[in-house]
Amino acid sequence: MSTNHLEKFEKICKQISLNLSPSSKWRWDSEFNLASVVFDHEDADLIYFPLSDEFDKKWDYLTIESSSQPINDYINSIFGLVPGQKIFTSTEDSGLTLFAAWWPWGDESKISLRVGMLPLKGQVLDQNEIKKLLTDWFNI
Repeated sequence: MSTNHLEKFEKICKQISLNLSPSSKWRWDSEFNLASVVFDHEDADLIYFPLSDEFDKKWDYLTIESSSQPINDYINSIFGLVPGQKIFTSTEDSGLTLFAAWWPWGDESKISLRVGMLPLKGQVLDQNEIKKLLTDWFNI
């Protein structure tokens, strides 16, 4: 399937990576089939700003219920949200949603960021296509 319509998502992925320190490397999280990076809590503001600026919507444990049903169902079945955790989403015309999960660690030393795609209107891309796009965009 052509992925030319995903330039917006590629731009978002490039922008949210700009402020990562050289020691923070993206990797593929096989458990959740998502791109993942861990960074020091002291870098949080530099990384959080592009997330809130680039994505269309932000959800937390109080607001996730007001997201679309597929987003709400997916997030609650895979992760769930507790205070301090956030989900950022952007959806494009085909119904594919790019999301980022912001996960501060319990000891407040690190933050995990996971990025994936969720089809909201049928199977727009299969998991192998999604993995290829994300690993390309994040240089994994």
